[in-house]
Amino acid sequence: VLALPAGVAAFATQGQQVAIIPASILMIILGAASAYSFSLLGRLCGGAATDSYREAWARIVGKDTAWIVTTCCTVTPLFACLAYSIILGDSFAALFGHLVPAALDPRRFFVALCGIVLWPLCALKSLKALAPTSALGTAG
Repeated sequence: VLALPAGVAAFATQGQQVAIIPASILMIILGAASAYSFSLLGRLCGGAATDSYREAWARIVGKDTAWIVTTCCTVTPLFACLAYSIILGDSFAALFGHLVPAALDPRRFFVALCGIVLWPLCALKSLKALAPTSALGTAG
């Protein structure tokens, strides 16, 4: 999503943003696919009379392979967090790299800074404290 504006700008010809329509259609299709997937998982859990995807998997496929679901649901956010940290590190390095002491690599500095700031937020037992800022971020 962060690269979408750069991709749209790359296809601009003489000030016309011709890529806005295909990019918007792509985002709508991906959003619809995501919504359908979440809906399907909810219906699956409801049909199996379970409270979690792992329980539904164990009931339908078998208990021996239920660890696969837990592993996938753990590893996917870890890689997403890594990707966002890299994006934030590169963005901050490009924007504020001149503020970092010359002895430090700006990318590593800002990735570490993100880890220092984001890790305690991710490690909270209850994310209720983040609700006001989450609502603010959702509002745009």
